[in-house]
Amino acid sequence: MDFYKIILLIHVAFGFSALATGVVPMLAKKGGKVHKFWGNVYYWSMFGVFITTLMLFALRPGQLKLQFFLCIAILSFYFTFSGERVLAMKKSATQATVLDRVAAGLALACGLAMLGYAGYGIIGLQNYFIAILFAVFGTLISVNARKDLQLFSGKIESEKMHWYFGHISKIMGAYIATITAFCVNMTRYLPEDASVYLQLIPWLTPGVLLGVGTAYYSKRQREKRRMPVKYGFITSGLRRVLVR
Repeated sequence: MDFYKIILLIHVAFGFSALATGVVPMLAKKGGKVHKFWGNVYYWSMFGVFITTLMLFALRPGQLKLQFFLCIAILSFYFTFSGERVLAMKKSATQATVLDRVAAGLALACGLAMLGYAGYGIIGLQNYFIAILFAVFGTLISVNARKDLQLFSGKIESEKMHWYFGHISKIMGAYIATITAFCVNMTRYLPEDASVYLQLIPWLTPGVLLGVGTAYYSKRQREKRRMPVKYGFITSGLRRVLVR
């Protein structure tokens, strides 16, 4: 067995571990021993997924599928890392360390690079499938990393319980990316002549469905605490259309 296949098997093992253990902290009592223990298992599983993805990409950088998985790995681990780190900033996001700022800066740089590659996908490669995927993931990581940097610098004021809602949204974002990677692997069973739009379904559907579910859960938690409900730029636009 060659080195690439060995790393691939380790990567798959970490991936299944993340998929399986990620559910436990969601269902367990928040802040309890079970939540913390399995949350740590999930964190290090995601770290393993990230490192093995980097290794696989380094071995075969020209493989298109690995380029996509690299995007997901960067997005998911940044969400995992920052989702865990936000718990150490309960007073204010300005408590962020140099490590937090460097991680956010690197994530922003990666996000902008993805957006640049999306442009190249349209102009240079004339491949809209590549362009759409890199644009979506590049936008997600760029927007989140930029907001984190603004919070760290105090340009955006930390809201009440920002650490709680930040932890939920980021960890769920990482888990959504993990499920997306799993669903994308299932595209091998699609017909060879499947349309681009059909191929996009496993890439985008987990994010849409679970993203809406996470937003709804956060909304309910805010209402219970009598906190103002905040909407992102997508949900705000939908609300404006629906109330007309």
